[in-house]
Amino acid sequence: MKYAGMMPLALAAVTTAALAAFGPLAPASQATLPAGPPSPCPEFPGGGAILSVASATLETAAGQNANGVCIVMSGTGDGHNTAILLTNAAGCGETLPTVGAGGHSVWADWGTNNCVAPGDTVTIQFKSVEGGGAVAVVYWSLEDGSVYVQAAPGDTDGDGCADSEEAAGAPAPKPGSTGAYNPFAWYDFYDVPVPVRPDSQPNGTRNKAINFQDVLGVLAYVGTYDGDGGVPNRNGVSYDSLKDGNWNGDTVVDAQDKVGRRYDRSPSPPPNPPNDAGPPSGAVNFQDVLVVLGQIGLACTGVP
Repeated sequence: MKYAGMMPLALAAVTTAALAAFGPLAPASQATLPAGPPSPCPEFPGGGAILSVASATLETAAGQNANGVCIVMSGTGDGHNTAILLTNAAGCGETLPTVGAGGHSVWADWGTNNCVAPGDTVTIQFKSVEGGGAVAVVYWSLEDGSVYVQAAPGDTDGDGCADSEEAAGAPAPKPGSTGAYNPFAWYDFYDVPVPVRPDSQPNGTRNKAINFQDVLGVLAYVGTYDGDGGVPNRNGVSYDSLKDGNWNGDTVVDAQDKVGRRYDRSPSPPPNPPNDAGPPSGAVNFQDVLVVLGQIGLACTGVP
């Protein structure tokens, strides 16, 4: 199934007592993962235990019926599992979809039945690590096989790109133009702070665009590694330095704020190689330089 979806989004987190009032229409049915599913659904189920609900409505602008939906969530703590259909699409009547939950996602698949009409709403109960949350990106699979995407406003992962700019099908030069980026991964868009300055002077800022300044920034950190104890390389910078303060946005300056992490990546993971970047590997080397070179020309505005 190809996932596509542009529609208004609705999401509610409810208590166990409130969920009972919905009266589930179908028992939990965890989808079997097919080979090579479109990103980001399906994902393997996790171990979350707190009930949540996701709801999505097919937008009239889609212009045609749909046969599947993939809803990507933020703020749920991952670990989705145990999907139960609460509200079926009105146009589908008694034709119930296969539903599933895993990773950050929940989904419903009506197979070859294009019964979801514009304006129809689907609601799915699932379990997650933290409960609650909000819709980040929704993909509807339309009857003509196209992908219709709608992203909720905001920059969930704080990488400078709006979630919609990371969604597959976004216009060039946005990262989503090369395939689906992860709106939960701060590292997949390889924009680094420049200029690089010798320790202990703070480095510059990111500019939401990948160009040769980013390549030079990564080159400056080649040879540094997690655990270097703050000993600088020949360019006067170290991986373990905390000179940029609390750049990762939590409440303390700690090991997650090591400056080297801002310049460190790994090769692109599925499903979008070689375009997006993987998480920090623990060392900056020429592999990182090749990864950032692959993103030259991409840019974001941060505006949904």
